[in-house]
Amino acid sequence: MIEGLVEQFATLEDPRCPGKIEHRLVDILVIAVCAVVAEAETFEDIALYGRCKEAWLCGFLDLPGGIPSHDTFRRVFMLIDPDAFERCFLNWARAVFRTQGDDEPAEPEQIAVDGKLVRHSFDRRHGRSPLHLVSAYATGRGLVLAQHAVDHKGGEPAALPVVLEGLHLDGCLVSLDALSCRREVADHILSRGAYYLLTLKANQSKIHDEVRTWFAGNAFAHAADLRPCADAFDDTHGRLVRRRVFACPDAGCFTTLRGWPGLTTVLASETIRADRHVNPHLHRCRGTDRRPADVHRRGRGGVVDRGSRRVRGSLVQGR
Repeated sequence: MIEGLVEQFATLEDPRCPGKIEHRLVDILVIAVCAVVAEAETFEDIALYGRCKEAWLCGFLDLPGGIPSHDTFRRVFMLIDPDAFERCFLNWARAVFRTQGDDEPAEPEQIAVDGKLVRHSFDRRHGRSPLHLVSAYATGRGLVLAQHAVDHKGGEPAALPVVLEGLHLDGCLVSLDALSCRREVADHILSRGAYYLLTLKANQSKIHDEVRTWFAGNAFAHAADLRPCADAFDDTHGRLVRRRVFACPDAGCFTTLRGWPGLTTVLASETIRADRHVNPHLHRCRGTDRRPADVHRRGRGGVVDRGSRRVRGSLVQGR
C-alpha cells in the first residue's frame, strides 16, 4: 500500500533548485501523508511524527538526509503544485480502493457525494469566502476519492460529473443530498453503470408529500401492514437508537415519481431515539431501483441510514 504511494509521488516534479536539495521530494510528501493520516495537524506535528517513526519509514524511503525539519515541510508545500499533488494522492487512494475491493463480498460499495464548507477557510479581513468542497467519499473504506471546489452550495449538481470523473463506478451505490435530486443526475449515474441514492426533501414538495403520506398510512400508522426490511438497534454515543427501514416495491404507485429513470422501489426509514433532548421519532423517505431483497442486505444494521448520514433527509435510489 505505502509502496504505491511512493510510486505515485515519484512522478511529481520537484520545484526546488537542484543544487540545494537535501531531502528527496518523495520522502517529504510520503512522510507528510502518513503523518496526516495519523492525525498530525501542523508541520511541527509532521516533523515529530517522522522522527518517532524513522525506523519504520526507512523500510520504504531512502531518507539520505534523515527526517526533514518542520520548516522544510512548510517550504516544500508552499512550492509544489497543489493540483498535481492532489492528482497523485487520489490516484493512490483509488488504487487502494480497488485493491481492497477485490477481496470483499459482491455488494455495492457506497460512495457518498456531498458538499461541505471547510472549517476556518474564510478570511473576513481580506474578504475571502469559505471554501466549499464537493467530495466523493467511499463510506466502507473511509477514503475521499475525489474533491472539487465550488463557489456556493448551489453549484454542487454541476460539479457532480467533475467529481465522479475518473472513478470506477460500475456496480457502486452513489448517494447524494436533496440538492442533486434531479432526473439528469440520475441519468448520469446510470450511464456510468452505478446505482443512485438521492435525497428527497421539501425542495421536491409534491414528491415529498406523496411519499410521506403513503408511508404514514402503510408503515408508520398503528397496526400498519408493511413490515420493515431492516430493523436494528444502536447503543453508541450514550443513547439507544432503533432504526427501521421500510420498502414499497412498486414505485409506480407514486404518480409524482413516474418517469424517474430506473426507479423501482421507494424506501422510508424511522429513527427512534431514547433521548429526551432529541425528537424521539424521525422519519425519512427513500426510493431505489433495487429490489426489496437487495435493500434488506444493504440496510442490515442500518447501513444505508448511517452510511449516508452526510446525505441527510429522504432518499431516492435507482439503477
